[in-house]
Amino acid sequence: MPENLKYKPRYYQATITLPATGVPLTLPPGESNQDSFNIVNVPFILKRISHQIIGGNGLGANPTINPVQDGNYLITWRTDQHNYDSGPIGALAGYGSLGDQPDTPSPVELSPKTTVTVKAINGITRDASIKILVVFAGVEPIKPDATVGPA
Repeated sequence: MPENLKYKPRYYQATITLPATGVPLTLPPGESNQDSFNIVNVPFILKRISHQIIGGNGLGANPTINPVQDGNYLITWRTDQHNYDSGPIGALAGYGSLGDQPDTPSPVELSPKTTVTVKAINGITRDASIKILVVFAGVEPIKPDATVGPA
């Protein structure tokens, strides 16, 4: 990319529901579901992936592990371009904010119009459905500024 490009913050999100079924309601380990989003028509430089359970965690029957963000699920993601597929990303137990999770080891550039599919995998028996919000945070280029860069 040209050196005179400027960047602005950009966020994409996926919301994944892992439904409990049966009577009594049960969400067993290994159950998974996914959601997708599309990168707009400019490149996206991914810097951080944050995720958190939104609402209850379905562990009401087990009071020894009942913080909302319990850390008992995995996240994976893949793109429809270049067959990119991440390894499992573990939840950070006890983190109460999406902003508390670490940056990626290095920025990842995702091409325009890429479809990103995010999958959540439950890791513990639960007595209710859970909803997980996954946020991809980074930057995207904006129009070059004629006053910046080489003359």
